[in-house]
Amino acid sequence: MCYSSPQHPAADSGIPRSSGVLSPKGEEQWAQQERGKRTKEGWWTLPDHKAYVPEQLAHKVVCQQHALTRLGKIVLEDLLNRYYLIASLPSLCASVSQHCLLCAQNNVKQGPVGLMGVQHCGQAYPTYTEKVREVTKALLKDINPWYGMPLTIGSDNVPAFVAEVVQQVAKVLGIKWNLHTAYRSQSSRKVERMNQTLKQAMAKPCQETTLLWTDILPLVLLRVRCALRARVAFSPFEIPYGRPPPLIWLKGDL
Repeated sequence: MCYSSPQHPAADSGIPRSSGVLSPKGEEQWAQQERGKRTKEGWWTLPDHKAYVPEQLAHKVVCQQHALTRLGKIVLEDLLNRYYLIASLPSLCASVSQHCLLCAQNNVKQGPVGLMGVQHCGQAYPTYTEKVREVTKALLKDINPWYGMPLTIGSDNVPAFVAEVVQQVAKVLGIKWNLHTAYRSQSSRKVERMNQTLKQAMAKPCQETTLLWTDILPLVLLRVRCALRARVAFSPFEIPYGRPPPLIWLKGDL
């Protein structure tokens, strides 16, 4: 699909023309310092042949070009940057593309789709070995009584997970056990990422206090659950419990 170049503002009757009210005095002084030339229609043209768009008209210009092309924020920014000089163009393109209802209804969502109802609030259980006995015990004693019967379980192909005893227990409980692809870290990326976070968080207090990692693990889990996530602006603790963690500076202000 091909797109024509954006129309010059002077040729687009839908865009208001620049005037003394729409173009602040400071912007006119800046355009003069940049050796810009004013056209008959009242627009400033810079030496690189770009049309300078005043701040008051920038949002309207971006909206009109997005309505003509329905391009994403990056491609829309590159297209407009060829012909116009607009302040804060990246943020304007991102805002217009994000709030476009037609694009939101038709664009394919980016990223993998996770399982519904999974809050990703990490939990860990220390064991002496990684054998069938420990896995079955954690499943029947720790996970199921606290969180109920899981619908699915995903794991790698270590012997403790592929053993017949564990698979039979999952079958009796009605749990679908999904084994990840061997030698492919992307299949277990969330688990591996949590393992890395826990190991890094436990290494420092273990070296400072000379305590065993089994003693440090509960405090490390508390630290991980209370840390805010920039993507959702919530901590893992808030997602399943519906309130901030009862820390000292939040006590009485929940």
